[in-house]
Order: sequence, then structure tokens, then C-alpha cells
Amino acid sequence: MARNIFVLGLDTSNLAELQNVPGKADCQFHPLLSFEELVEGEELPLAHFLDKARDQLCAFDGPVDAIVGYWDFPVSSMVPILCRHFGLRSASLDAVVKCEHKYWSRLEQSKAIDEYPRFGLVRLDDEDPPEGVPYPMWVKPVKAFSSELAFQVNSRDEIRDALASIREGIDRIGKPFQYLLDQLDLPEEIATAGGEVCLAEESVSGQQVTVEGWSTEAEIHVYGVIDSYNYENTSSFLRYQYPCPRTSRTGWPNAPAR
Repeated sequence: MARNIFVLGLDTSNLAELQNVPGKADCQFHPLLSFEELVEGEELPLAHFLDKARDQLCAFDGPVDAIVGYWDFPVSSMVPILCRHFGLRSASLDAVVKCEHKYWSRLEQSKAIDEYPRFGLVRLDDEDPPEGVPYPMWVKPVKAFSSELAFQVNSRDEIRDALASIREGIDRIGKPFQYLLDQLDLPEEIATAGGEVCLAEESVSGQQVTVEGWSTEAEIHVYGVIDSYNYENTSSFLRYQYPCPRTSRTGWPNAPAR
């Protein structure tokens, strides 16, 4: 019997990729909500999306064996909520949000490593950077993606300008992200900060790579390191490249590893 795998925001090009995955012969992929509403919509009514997805899954005539997604927010946060509701395996919502909240993730990273960019919180009505974070720095909402509302600043005046722009657009992602935070038992520092606040982070330079892998139970497997390229003369992300010629020259693994 085929296993029914529901994919949030499934589109034609990614369906073709899924059809090429080894071992998928007994898998049937089903779209769960549309690409247009989850990815291209001007508004992200997360509670409505979740209700609509639950209704679609409950109306399905057959077992629901997995719920997955490959888009950023809100898909990345919907997967653990829906999987928990239907008793399916997934990362926990707590773990996902801990990674997606830029300030919370930096706090967790600072517990594990000794070298990292200096960072701090910036309120939307602030005019100065947090103490100890030098110029140049990045100012960005604690939840955003695709470089949206991210500004590199070099002075107090530039921080003011950046925060003015952020105030105009932060609600689109900040409000639904706050809805997620309200579902969790948060550390006091994160609960106080909320979902509509900014991270200020020291600007750094270096080679940008993405480590790709997967985990199951307590096992973590890395299967490749991917080069990340920006648009020429900018800091905005352009594309990934694998195999990665730059990382292979510096000794990063370019082959599957554990």
C-alpha cells in the first residue's frame, strides 16, 4: 500500500524533484494548501492556514503517513504543529522556533561555541545599538527570511532609518510569528522580547557555506557542504552550489560523512 505524504505548498518543479528521490516507489505525494497562499501571499494568517490544513487532512480518504515541507516560514513552523496533531514524527515546535527566532538561536549558539559575532536586541523605538555591538552591524527582525528587512548600518542615523523601514513591514511575519511564540513555554528573556523586535549583530566576513544533513533520534548525519553565493557586490543571497569548489579547496568535506 502506498504511503501518503502531504507536502505543504507543493509546486510542480519540486514535485519533479521528489519523484526522483531514491526509494519513493511506494510514496504518493499530495499537495497540502497551495504554493500561492503559503509562499506568495501578502498576508500569512497562520491560524487560518492551520485550520484549513487540518480540515484537508481530516477529509482525506486514507491514512496520513507524513507531513513535510521545504519552504521557510510559515511552512517550516506549520509542519511540527500538524505532525503533533496527527501523531506523526517531526521535530518539536520548540526546537524549530528556537532555531527560527534569530535572537534565541544566537543565545543557544553562544552556549556551545566561544567565537561568534557580538549581538543584542533592538526595540523598534530604540535609536542606539545594544551595548558592546560595534559598527558595522546588521539590524534585522528576529524572524525574517530571504534578506527581508535586513539592513547593514554604520551609524546611529542609519539605525534610525533602518528601524523606520522595519516598523513599516515587520507585522507581515512578526504577528504570525508571535502567534507561534504564544503556543510555547518560553524562557523569560524570549517571552519578554516577543516576535516583533530586532536583532543587532556585528558584521563579519568570511566564506559562507551551508552544512546539509539529517537526524534521527540521537544520530546526526552530514551528507555535504554547499557553497553559498551572493549577488555580485552585495550581501544578498543568490544561490547554492554543490559540489562546492571553494569549500573543497579549504578542506571542507565534499562527500557524505557522519
